[in-house]
Amino acid sequence: AAPLGENPACLLYALNLPLPLRARKPNLPPDPIADLPFMRALPIFFVVMLAACTPFPDLDDTLDPAVRDAAFPKLIPLEPVLVGVPDTRTKPAVLANVDAQIAALNARANRLRGPVIRANTRARMRRGVTLQ
Repeated sequence: AAPLGENPACLLYALNLPLPLRARKPNLPPDPIADLPFMRALPIFFVVMLAACTPFPDLDDTLDPAVRDAAFPKLIPLEPVLVGVPDTRTKPAVLANVDAQIAALNARANRLRGPVIRANTRARMRRGVTLQ
């Protein structure tokens, strides 16, 4: 047998690492603990936790002092700004057309909710096929 230092798979097995972290070879015995679903997600968990440990950048130092110390802008009423804007509300004629389309679609949906096979056809199908 090769010493542990020469074969990284043997070294990982000797360290008793879970199967996703060590090479799967046929001569290694199965590890029931490492085959659990949460053990397969363990490497991903460690990578996410390592990323969570990174320091958050200090964004306050990126602002120019003149911008940071500037006064807030004055708020003005919205009505004078909207004086020249055309009215974009829906016209009653358009609403009537949309209501007519809604009524037509509801009527079509009600017709489609009925039986797919007519009653006389269903009765004939229940009688079955007769061979002569």
